[in-house]
Amino acid sequence: MKMIEKFFQRLVKYILSFFIMLFSFTVGLLTPRGQYIHSLICDYFGFSFNKTRLPLISWKKVSGDEKVTLTDLEISAGNMRVDELALICGVIRKEQPKGILEIGTMNGRTTLNMAINAPDDCRVYTLDLPAEGLEAAKFEISERYQKLVKKEQSGAIFLEKDEINFPEKRKITQLFGDSARFDFSPYENQIDLIFIDGSHDYEYVINDTNVAMQLLRNGKGVILWHDYRNGLAVVPAIEEVRKKYPNLEIYHIEDTTLAYAKIGE
Repeated sequence: MKMIEKFFQRLVKYILSFFIMLFSFTVGLLTPRGQYIHSLICDYFGFSFNKTRLPLISWKKVSGDEKVTLTDLEISAGNMRVDELALICGVIRKEQPKGILEIGTMNGRTTLNMAINAPDDCRVYTLDLPAEGLEAAKFEISERYQKLVKKEQSGAIFLEKDEINFPEKRKITQLFGDSARFDFSPYENQIDLIFIDGSHDYEYVINDTNVAMQLLRNGKGVILWHDYRNGLAVVPAIEEVRKKYPNLEIYHIEDTTLAYAKIGE
């Protein structure tokens, strides 16, 4: 029975793969999803075209010499490096934003540190896709990112803090939903810094960037993207963003996996 079951599973996979390839090499030639499939095939056979190509910018240029305060430095699955966390907080110290939006809360480690380093009158909004929303997501989410969605509690780190020792948590507003379907209209013209760290799948990176461009206060502010590195869809997605917004100057912050843009200097 097991052999028969495996045979039918392979047959179904074969048929599905055939139609996916048929799509990607016909209609898919003109679609982002089809083009992404081509990139995956090339990557699998060792021909990687998703290489970082943004101009480099120094840490000091984006964060100055600002001193930051950090907490909860232990790294869990899905968390960024401590030096990158410090850099983001340095950018916040330098820019003094009144409104911050984080797309992708995860366990809330970055959220809390951003709030600690943000001005007293800053509001930090953090959006996360709840596990029960996976099936209704507008775009396909890779398994590697689905694992980060399927957690017991979004923002657990800052939710577990007491307000006596961590009064900065009062700055945080949790939002829930799919960033491709969420109604961001109440936050338009209210955000000065946006950190894009949700699903790193191609379509979501493009979607979340489009959202960021709509929310910036008076069209000015800072956008940061996480996991800009070879082999991930963030790289080709940002190249697509550069085509759509030719006047948007995006940089790769040296020695990090962060991409950075400051609009309206």
